[in-house]
Amino acid sequence: MKSTTEEVLIELDERRRVYLSKVGRATDKRYLVRTEPDGTMIFTPASVVPSNVLRLLERPDIVAAIRHGQAHPEEAVSLTLPDGPDLDWENAD
Repeated sequence: MKSTTEEVLIELDERRRVYLSKVGRATDKRYLVRTEPDGTMIFTPASVVPSNVLRLLERPDIVAAIRHGQAHPEEAVSLTLPDGPDLDWENAD
């Protein structure tokens, strides 16, 4: 990716909103913003991770299993799961 130090003037609208279409990457939709004591605002691209996924990613055994699966796709097992409103999940075979 090309790095730039070019400055771009951005103005707030009457509701104090700012449009970032002149800066940043088109793929970045969310940012964490930190305001320094001097008023400097630092925008860092961010992603949202659902809490249930985050709990899995905090487990080293799960992360190791994911990495192993990525490194060895030939070991993947394909399963066909039954589906439908009449499926009894309590007594599934």
